[in-house]
Amino acid sequence: MRETTIFRVLSALLVAAVAGVYAIALIRDNGEPKPGGPQVLTAEEALSRLSWAEVPKPLPDITFDGPEGRPVSLAEFRGRVVLVNFWATWCQPCLAEMAELDKVQATLGGPGFAVVAVSVDRKGADAQAWLKANNIAHLAYYNDSKAEIWTTLGMAGLPMSLIVDAQGREVARLPRPAAWGSDRGLAILRDAIVKHGGGRTGKPTE
Repeated sequence: MRETTIFRVLSALLVAAVAGVYAIALIRDNGEPKPGGPQVLTAEEALSRLSWAEVPKPLPDITFDGPEGRPVSLAEFRGRVVLVNFWATWCQPCLAEMAELDKVQATLGGPGFAVVAVSVDRKGADAQAWLKANNIAHLAYYNDSKAEIWTTLGMAGLPMSLIVDAQGREVARLPRPAAWGSDRGLAILRDAIVKHGGGRTGKPTE
């Protein structure tokens, strides 16, 4: 019980810290105040903050629990471009993004592309129940209850999305919620499939 309470307190503090970082980022650009006061980025505008690696970055071995409870390695997705998203039910910006990711999987998911949304909820059942209750029907359930991925990838907060190429290397990163299912978001991902997919393509839009 004490361990659970401590975890919740730390989680709440982390969310508050991330919110503070976002607030600072929204009113400053390259260290200078933006004219006209605070400017809130929309989820679609956030796509412009996607950070592309100059050289694809090899990722360490990342393992998490899969839909059936068995360990799943990110290496199992080799051969496809993957949009990896880390989220939690206690992260409100994350929840707003899940419908976008569900749309992406429904639109582009196939032999050349997949969305892998990994919850870091301590109780994986909470995340699984949330997905079902909110009609997130196209995303498979993945969970890292020990939040070991945070340490492995050096993440500072949630949500975090990575675009991983067909060789399992990170090619882009976005540490904020975004409109991945918008026309612009889908165009970015289609372009990534062509450039980093090793010849395979995702499922075309009908």
